[in-house]
Amino acid sequence: MSTQPAPPQPADAVLLTPIAVHLVFHVGPDWEAAREQAAAELEDKLARLTAYAKSREFKDRYGDRIGVLRLQTPAAPPSIVEHLLKERGVEVQLTGADAPAASEPCNQCQRTDFSTEDAAMTSDIAGVLGERVE
Repeated sequence: MSTQPAPPQPADAVLLTPIAVHLVFHVGPDWEAAREQAAAELEDKLARLTAYAKSREFKDRYGDRIGVLRLQTPAAPPSIVEHLLKERGVEVQLTGADAPAASEPCNQCQRTDFSTEDAAMTSDIAGVLGERVE
């Protein structure tokens, strides 16, 4: 996986895998103390990143790779927010004290901080592709 300079959208980092482009962004730092502000910031970034991932500029820059939105946050968002993000296909990566212990690495991006369930899904993806992507 390689890192590219962030596009002029609200992504804080861009991580490339052979089949995907992870658009990493941050919201917060505190979901409990500033829930309305965090929710508004989240919606704004999601709208702009989703539009970017569907844009001609994204296609021209990354070809047939899939745009994956990944929220990095030190604390877990409220369960309803996390549920809605998962429904929209947004990854939630905890980076603080709530982060899961290291797991088997993802077959695509080599990330190791997945829950046991999510780590198992990365193996399923490799099975669908028929190989481990390095």
